[in-house]
Amino acid sequence: MHPLRDELELVSVVDPDVARARTLAALHGPGAYSTLADALSNVGFEAVSVSTPTGAHGEVSIEALRSGKHVLIEKPAEVSLEKTDAIIAAQQRAGTVVSVVSQHRFDPATKIVLAAIESGGWDSSHPELPPATGGEIRNTTTRGTGGVRGAGTAGEL
Repeated sequence: MHPLRDELELVSVVDPDVARARTLAALHGPGAYSTLADALSNVGFEAVSVSTPTGAHGEVSIEALRSGKHVLIEKPAEVSLEKTDAIIAAQQRAGTVVSVVSQHRFDPATKIVLAAIESGGWDSSHPELPPATGGEIRNTTTRGTGGVRGAGTAGEL
C-alpha cells in the first residue's frame, strides 16, 4: 500500500556533511550534494522536502521557493512568526505549494493502523488505540516547537 512509490523519485540528497549525503544517497540511488544550490544547479526536480534542524527550515525553504520548487517542511515551519511569514511571502512570490507536515511514520498507532489496512481492513479488534476525541491531536514525540499559523495546504502555512 504505497501508491506514491511509482510516482515519486528521490533525485538528490543534500547535507552539509557530503559524506553523510553520499551514504544515504547510496541506499536510494540519487546524487549527493553539500548544498541545495549545488543540487538545484545539477538536478532537475519539482519539489524539496525540508528536514533540516528546527530553526533552519526557513533559509532552505526560501532558497527552494526562489528556484520555483514546491516545498514540504517537517514541523514546525519555523521558530518565529517572522521567519514563518518570510516563508509565506516567498511562497506567494513563487506561486508554488508549501506544506508543513507532522509525520508520524514511526508512531506505534500509525504502525497499527497501517498493519490493519494492509491486512485487509480495520475493525474493532484493535483495542490498543485510544478512541478519537474532539479533534485533539496527540503527538507522542516532540522534537521542537515554534510559531506556526495553521496546517499547510495548497500553498498556505
